[in-house]
Amino acid sequence: MNAINPSWPSVTIAIPTFNGMAWLNSSIHGFLGQAYEGQFDVLLIDSGSTDGTEQLYQAHEKVRIHRIPNDDFGHGKTRNLAVQLSHSDLILFTVQDARPRNPMWIKHMVEALTEHNLDAVCGGQAVPHEADINPLEWYRPQSETQEVASVKGKDFIHWSPQNQSQQCGWDNVNALYVRNALLQLPFRDVRFGEDMQWAKNWLEKGGDIGYSYHCKVWHHHHHHGEYTRKRELNTLYWRWRTFGILPELSPKPSIAFGLLTLKRLVWNNQVFNPLRIWNWWQYNWKKAKHKALACQEFEMAFNSGPKDIEALYHSLGNKSPMATKGS
Repeated sequence: MNAINPSWPSVTIAIPTFNGMAWLNSSIHGFLGQAYEGQFDVLLIDSGSTDGTEQLYQAHEKVRIHRIPNDDFGHGKTRNLAVQLSHSDLILFTVQDARPRNPMWIKHMVEALTEHNLDAVCGGQAVPHEADINPLEWYRPQSETQEVASVKGKDFIHWSPQNQSQQCGWDNVNALYVRNALLQLPFRDVRFGEDMQWAKNWLEKGGDIGYSYHCKVWHHHHHHGEYTRKRELNTLYWRWRTFGILPELSPKPSIAFGLLTLKRLVWNNQVFNPLRIWNWWQYNWKKAKHKALACQEFEMAFNSGPKDIEALYHSLGNKSPMATKGS
């Protein structure tokens, strides 16, 4: 075991879990194998798993598991609980279906935060080249900047809601926080979008955040009709609630979209098997269609007024859309 360098801040990787064995059984090695010189540990907050997730590495010295009832889970309040349970300098939030892209993930995230004197930094996400994952989403970097884009609170408060929305593409799939910042401003207890709202509220308080997209985790959601619809409507609703604007809406898939999808599958991604081409073409067409239909639903509610928007949102139920592994 390498000696700990006390000059590096301590980090807790916090992961809310629920029946996550399909992902964590392999990804936990990537979290534990980080080449970080400072002290770090992994905190799993499990909300009533029945697949053995709560048993995962429970005896490992770097892994701590805290159990809560399933009904107690909330995107905001469960992450606030992680902050209370951790005593590290920094909290690095991710999710059960993500994994580090390389062993330098923690180190690079910490460097991005400390070298730019930020209160929080959001990393990037990428989709791995795997046979059961949509080829159109595979990560194919052309050029990747190592720069960190800072957003200053003193500037943010003077921007239009549209510009503010563009600068709050924050995501707890990969986000590092100074723990004291989260103690000062906890996440809101909301079903969705707790990360985006925190970023906006922190900037309004005069804090500074940044984006370091080269610090990536592997992450992917398999889309099916109802999942796509609910996720899109949740996203649109919380952008509206947070910034008071009609978010950008996705158009219906067209013939041009279908032809471009076919070209990208064959030419860009080298998919030549006719059955695979057809299956992935259908997948992408259905995904675009369900996303567009959700946008149409939201636009109709938006044009009718806030009461209709709230009614649409509450019709989705009280659970966040859950990702599944594979088709």
